[in-house]
Amino acid sequence: IRIDNMPGTDGTLKVTADQQLSGNFTVADVSVENASIATSASSTGNSVTFTFAGATAGSAGVFYLPLATGTYSDLKIAVTAGSTTQTVNYGDLTIARADVKAISLTTDSEGNLRHIEKIDDYHYKVNGHEFVDLGLDVLWATMNVGASSIYEDGYHVAWGETAERSDHVYSKSTYTTTTFVDAATANWGSGVRMPTLSEFVSLVDTEAATAKCSKAWKWVDQDNDCGGYTITSKANTTASIFLYRPKCYGDNSSDKNYGGTTPVYYAGSTGYYWTSTKTITGTTTRFPYVAVSYSSMWWHKSEAHGGFGYVVRAVAAKP
Repeated sequence: IRIDNMPGTDGTLKVTADQQLSGNFTVADVSVENASIATSASSTGNSVTFTFAGATAGSAGVFYLPLATGTYSDLKIAVTAGSTTQTVNYGDLTIARADVKAISLTTDSEGNLRHIEKIDDYHYKVNGHEFVDLGLDVLWATMNVGASSIYEDGYHVAWGETAERSDHVYSKSTYTTTTFVDAATANWGSGVRMPTLSEFVSLVDTEAATAKCSKAWKWVDQDNDCGGYTITSKANTTASIFLYRPKCYGDNSSDKNYGGTTPVYYAGSTGYYWTSTKTITGTTTRFPYVAVSYSSMWWHKSEAHGGFGYVVRAVAAKP
């Protein structure tokens, strides 16, 4: 496991998975590229923790982890330095006999650790999830957070929350979140985040004079009859994502911004995507979202109370 830019503060690197990672082993010179980094390691079943000290900020550090053959699911790598912990959700890792795997963690333009794989000039995997360069300021994920295909909703979350509620009760009266936690980062790891309002508008406003993408309406004949936009880069037509109309959860009222008290499921003509932006006017706090129409090439931006169950499409900084 290579960290291209080590933190200058002493800390730990912890690897966890769904099954036992290692028995007892000894770490000698863990970093041939920076021998001044002192390292030790301990194994406790499904996790291995490396403790490091003496790294020079910005230098490279390499950590060697012996593994038994097999497939390790949901592999996570967490780096803690000082009071900050960044987690990279690597995903599945398969080890064969006499096999060596190299995992490189790089720092993006925003200072976040991540694992990024280049597929071609326009397609990447960030922490194991597919992203596309559409010629905009950031990379866009090909599917929603929590989804296993481009035609699934993924997780419905209230603004600032990270997990879908099991009872799907989303309303103004049940919303108690006071501290924002990014749902994309929490589920897909460091280096992945929710888009800002301006970033989302840049994606869907393909009629703008400065637009770098075009869009076409697409109908998908599935059980949920999901329609949406295929948004394609003007610079390279092989780079595109599908942004469809998801269902949502909210108050039983025609005014989805405020609503009543009875939470209901909406499968109407429009679906809603959260942004990370927050606006405050006087004593009123509102949360902008982008709406995608179900039956035409129409979208709009608006603001809602944070208690609604909307979905999230992630972005990542370009490499």
